[in-house]
Order: sequence, then C-alpha cells, then structure tokens
Amino acid sequence: MSAPAAQGATPAERLKRQSVGLLLALIVQAILGFGLSLYVSVPASISVTHVFVSIPLLTAHIVLGFLLLIGTAFLVRSCYRSGVPGLTVRAVIAFLAVLVAIQEGFAYTFTLNNDYSLGMLLAFLVALAFVALIVIRLRGSRAPAAVPTAPA
Repeated sequence: MSAPAAQGATPAERLKRQSVGLLLALIVQAILGFGLSLYVSVPASISVTHVFVSIPLLTAHIVLGFLLLIGTAFLVRSCYRSGVPGLTVRAVIAFLAVLVAIQEGFAYTFTLNNDYSLGMLLAFLVALAFVALIVIRLRGSRAPAAVPTAPA
C-alpha cells in the first residue's frame, strides 16, 4: 500500500487495520510460544546474552512480545481518540495483559517454574480475547457510504 492511500484512510479504518494487525501478531506470538514449549529446552542457568544468541525462536518470541506491548499502547491511544464507547477499556485490559504476559514469560525463563508459564498463557489469552473483542466491535461499524452525485 502506498503512503498516500494510508494517509487517505479515515481514523476508523486505521483503527480497524491496527486492531486486526495486533490480532494477527498475537496469533503469530501464540505459534512461537507453542513452538517454544514443544521444541526448545531452556537450560537451568541462562543469561540474557545466551538467550539472544543461542535460542532464536525464544528471541523472536521476546522481540514480538515487546512489539505487542508497544502496539497495544498505541491501540489504547487510538481507541481513546476514536470515541467509540467501550473500546478504550478493552484496549487498556489488552495492554495490561500483554504486560503481565511479558513479566510472567521472563519469570518463567529465569526460574523454569511452570506456574509462570501458565500465568503467561492466561495473560496472553486475556489479551487475545480483548483485542478480538475490539476487532469484532469495529467490524460492525461501517464508514458512511458516499452519496452518489447526479450527472450534470
């Protein structure tokens, strides 16, 4: 898509794209997380440098997690500016859930306690659910149709 086409989009259309993009990123994050739990064994003593150098799947999962945190922060701002009732609360809950998932993920990585893994999964599911609720809410709203002009 070209820059002029993106600039010509209404705020509602941009919010729809942003929320759908976040939903897709959350799905990719889930796939990475499932791949980690199935195929990667994290050593008992691990350093941050070791994580980024030797486990690329975990690195991708961590980087995408931080991008999701930034994305949900922007979603909060966009939902607030949209003025659509209920969207801001949903976006704030999604943002907080991503924040909790990141915290639980780091706690799991450095302790290997499965309780943190469960906490990460539950927080992720909350974030996924609330972003999906935003997408569903925005899906029903349509931009007003252009009024046809009579030929002169």
